[in-house]
Amino acid sequence: MHPNAAPLGLVLGLIAALPCLAGGPIVLAADPPPVVTASARDWQGAYVGLGLGKPTGDNTFGRSDLDIWSAPADWSGTPLSVRAGYDWQRGRLVYGVALDLAFGELTNPTQPSADVICFIDCEIAVSDLKVLRGRVGVSSGRNLFYATAGLARANARFTALAGVAVIGEGSLDGWTAGIGIERRMSDHITLTGEYRHTDLGVLPLDCFETCQTAISFGTAEIGIAYRW
Repeated sequence: MHPNAAPLGLVLGLIAALPCLAGGPIVLAADPPPVVTASARDWQGAYVGLGLGKPTGDNTFGRSDLDIWSAPADWSGTPLSVRAGYDWQRGRLVYGVALDLAFGELTNPTQPSADVICFIDCEIAVSDLKVLRGRVGVSSGRNLFYATAGLARANARFTALAGVAVIGEGSLDGWTAGIGIERRMSDHITLTGEYRHTDLGVLPLDCFETCQTAISFGTAEIGIAYRW
């Protein structure tokens, strides 16, 4: 036997016995689980909702040929709107279409200035507002930040003498544009905050040939929606 054989065998035996002396077999630590990042929240699908708005801005009327206008007056009213739409999603980009139907009137008690004397006790009323619009936004966690724009149509009526005389009325076509944020409260319920500017163009008035009022207003709206 080689003189080094016994010590070598003893060393090898000790190495083999180490797992047992340590209390069990050696188990190599597994790699830590991969970190899973949250994917973009799914906004694709149909939805319906309700919104309650508050108009902002003012209005005037007068003669465009003489550049004479009434004193501006503020819009008032709290129209309720019903909304239905559909969104598509590609990654974090969300885009879609929506139809809004508003119930209730926006009114403006526009009064003549010293230079406009053809009417007294005047009021403008805007009703039956319909908006067909698109929107595009970016998903960020539970929030969707978006911009929106589209076509608007409404009925407008201008009266004087506390509503006794109708000075002008008609259906007006225009445009709307704004920004908003939508937040998911659950898998199906979302809350929305939005501001839009709407311009319906000019309503001719039966005073002078050049008498008119240009109807435009802003709307700050909060809403709730159900998503499928």
